Amino acid sequence: MQFTKKAEFIPVPDWYYNVEYLKELNRGYEYLEDLFVPGYFEVELKKGESLLFAAGTEISTPSTLSKQFDANKKDRIERTSFL
Repeated sequence: MQFTKKAEFIPVPDWYYNVEYLKELNRGYEYLEDLFVPGYFEVELKKGESLLFAAGTEISTPSTLSKQFDANKKDRIERTSFL
């Protein structure tokens, strides 16, 4: 995981037991799952400042994330709603 700013990981491990997925239940699939959350990242931002985050199986250079984001954004269809 890479950020365009220094990020601090705050370890606060927690389990959420028996999370229900009702659509899966209605479909006849297994619908209960335990979820583990190891913690969260904390980043200090100033008003109007942006942060880019990348997660993947290969290392990327945080300083190039903005360029990669802008290049990928140009290839996508602009959306004005979730529909």
